[in-house]
Amino acid sequence: LTKDELGSLAGVFNEMAANIEDIYATLENKVSDRTEELGLANTELLGKKQELETANLELMSANKMKSQFLANVSHEFRTPLNSIIGFSDLMKEGSCGKLTEKQSQYLEYIRTSGVHLLNLINNILDLSRIAAGNVSLEPEDFTVVDVLGEVLGTVRPEALERDITIESKRVPASPVIRADRSKFKQILINLVTNAIKFNHDSGHVWIDWDIKEEPKGMVMERYLVLSVRDTGIGIKEEDFERLFKEFEQIDTSQGREYEGSGLGLALASRLVDLHGGSIWVESAPGEGATFFIKLPQGTERVEMPEQSRLRHLSRSEGDNRTVIVACESPDLNQLLSIYLSGGGYEPVTATDGVELMTKARDTVPFAIIMGITLPNMDGWEVLKELAAAPKLSAIPVLILSSIDDKDTPMTLGAYACLEKPISKDGLIDMLSRIGGKGGSFKGDGTL
Repeated sequence: LTKDELGSLAGVFNEMAANIEDIYATLENKVSDRTEELGLANTELLGKKQELETANLELMSANKMKSQFLANVSHEFRTPLNSIIGFSDLMKEGSCGKLTEKQSQYLEYIRTSGVHLLNLINNILDLSRIAAGNVSLEPEDFTVVDVLGEVLGTVRPEALERDITIESKRVPASPVIRADRSKFKQILINLVTNAIKFNHDSGHVWIDWDIKEEPKGMVMERYLVLSVRDTGIGIKEEDFERLFKEFEQIDTSQGREYEGSGLGLALASRLVDLHGGSIWVESAPGEGATFFIKLPQGTERVEMPEQSRLRHLSRSEGDNRTVIVACESPDLNQLLSIYLSGGGYEPVTATDGVELMTKARDTVPFAIIMGITLPNMDGWEVLKELAAAPKLSAIPVLILSSIDDKDTPMTLGAYACLEKPISKDGLIDMLSRIGGKGGSFKGDGTL
């Protein structure tokens, strides 16, 4: 190469080097700008994260307050509603004298409205508990026929008002299922009530069940399959999935004609899920509907229903029939006293926990029925006092309350927790299940 050519080549290299430096400087500026942008974005994301964490804590606090509010409201509503429904039933039975046709009609309006409001409160509260993860199962063994009898006693007045016939499977013996009795009963009540509500006047409802075996791994598992069939308006297939969603009505016009909140089937579905079961429907418009539930039986036993056995129980005239009643409401104390007197028991009322303990020491009753939020000495303290007294520790205590925590009273020695409202038949049946005398009560809650 000549000197001139080398000079030209050097000039080109110098020019290229200058361009590279410019490009590098530009890249550095872009990297710096991008780094600054990422830093700002990261700071913004960190701020958003902290905002979300704060919002989440506020949401959890609000949800806890909501659950507590619903529990308190439920308790405050259930106590007067128990009195409204209970005294309505007593007046209908003629306890206060013969009623005129108009009085009976108005009384039925009062009772129906009270039951409707109570069911709505119960459904909202139960769904709230399930959503918050505050519902646990308390499994026990019981016959399907026993619970079905209680359910039919609850829903028949509504069915009779519209001349709807309810028929159920009749068998001398019944399968024994292991499940949460109160929640199983709630599932059936919701399904049968739904069958009545969306039925035609003078229609029919059929309740059937069967035990089926299905393979599960290397073993066969037994399931209770129960169905509730009606002659009602029917359901379109595309609406099946919406049936089990909260506050859903499959048709707004039907929602106006058939009153309801859209909670009954949703709650039944959640309770079935808790038991590890399944729920589904078969229907067509104008051809009625059949709802099915499938739950693990949990046992392989078949027994004579408990209610049938109870008819053969008798007590001698010398048996202790005294029952102390101490609830938060004087009206509820009076209502339960009337129930007990009608069932052959001798009620003794107490206005607070201190008076309850005094009368328990004086009478050593057959049983005690009490609430938890008693004045002067609450139910928890009463249970501890009873357990510490040798003469009183074996007395069966029935807790009548709306508390979520059912384990604590049982741990402290309570015989059972009863949900408000409690019917006369339900109360007398529970006392019959305890046994002939307080001394025959076993600490594990069996007879």
